[in-house]
Amino acid sequence: MEIPKTNNKVEKIDLNLFSKKQESFLSVNKKYKNIDTVYVNKRSSSYSEHDANRNTLVYYSGNLKKDGTVENISGYDYSINPIFPVYKSFHNNGNIKTKGVVCWFGFDIGVWYHFDENGNVIKTIDYDEGFDFTYQQVFEFCEERGIPLVKKNKGNRTKIWKQVISDDKYYWHIEYPIIEKIKNIDTKALKKEIEQGIYIKIEENEYIKNVSKHVKLDGKTGEILETKESPLPIFEEDIDDN
Repeated sequence: MEIPKTNNKVEKIDLNLFSKKQESFLSVNKKYKNIDTVYVNKRSSSYSEHDANRNTLVYYSGNLKKDGTVENISGYDYSINPIFPVYKSFHNNGNIKTKGVVCWFGFDIGVWYHFDENGNVIKTIDYDEGFDFTYQQVFEFCEERGIPLVKKNKGNRTKIWKQVISDDKYYWHIEYPIIEKIKNIDTKALKKEIEQGIYIKIEENEYIKNVSKHVKLDGKTGEILETKESPLPIFEEDIDDN
């Protein structure tokens, strides 16, 4: 899995990327690997590029002012790895303001750089510091237990985030859906769970077990500190997947 890397080099966004009129066109690719053609969409306050399968490569947006200019621009570059996009925000003069790598499941990784309007680095934050149990090990933990690591834009999905309470208390949190069809359950024995919404009837003698499982890990060792289950909303997409 290729993970993007960031650095402290100054970048500048082309403010002409935005268009007062809507424009969509094909462009010959010169910057992405293994992609011949890029679909470009220009709007008054947003700009995006997509590949032939309509996967987003980059997306930037900002606030449109009355004079037609755009301010507070920010967005993501998904071109290297859509699970680990690079987030960037820009000052109103177009110079880079912030950049760093995020994980689509819900956490920041590596060193993030913060710049002033002239392109000078004014702050760096290492979001991996203190987490001796790395995000790579968290992914391995999930894979070993069948926890889905799939990018979903609809329905219930896996979420992963970090928690830092003090200099020596670092935690990982993993929350993921368990959704499965079950036939001929003992409705009397599971009456409480049915009332709680853990089991949802979809047809005669057929239910869906529908829970969100939360796992808390020690950020230093990876030890499981806590697990719990609770009902979660169910979406048509989740039923279709099962």
